Amino acid sequence: MKAPKPCPFCALAQERIIDRSAHGLICRDAFPASPGHTLVIPHRHVGSFFDLTPDERADLLGLLDQAKADVDQEFKPQGCNIGVNDGLAAGQTVPHLHHPPDPALRRRSRQSARRRALDLPRESRLLERAMTPAPSAGAQLAFLAKLQRPFADGDRVPR
Repeated sequence: MKAPKPCPFCALAQERIIDRSAHGLICRDAFPASPGHTLVIPHRHVGSFFDLTPDERADLLGLLDQAKADVDQEFKPQGCNIGVNDGLAAGQTVPHLHHPPDPALRRRSRQSARRRALDLPRESRLLERAMTPAPSAGAQLAFLAKLQRPFADGDRVPR
C-alpha cells in the first residue's frame, strides 16, 4: 500500500508565501488557472470551510480582501472568481482548505491546470465533465431526430 502524499500546503516553501496572519497565509498558486491566481490557506490543516473556527474564518476573509487588492493592483483583472470547492465531489483537489481569488482576465477552459499537472485519477476528470454545461435544447432535439431516422419507416432493431 502506498503511503499518502504529504499535504502540499502544510509543507509550503517560505519563498512562495506572500503574506501571513495569525490564522493563515497568502501565496500564488503553483498551477495557476490564470496569471495572478492566488490562494488563501489556513495554517491549521482543515479540509472544510465549515470546520473553521469563527476567528479563523474572519481572519481568512481579511486575507482574502488583501489578496484581492494585491491581485487587482498587479494584474488589473476584469473580474474575480472566489470559491471554495468543499470536498472531492465539489472538485476539491487538495484536502486542505484554500480560497482561490482567481483573477478573470479572459474566458478559459473549465479543466483545471492543477488537475492536469497532478494527473489526478479518472474520477476527478469525470467530475469536470459533469460540470460542463449541458447541450442546448435545440442540440438535444437534433440529436434525438438523428437517432429516430433509421426507425422512421417502422424498422425494428434486429435481435
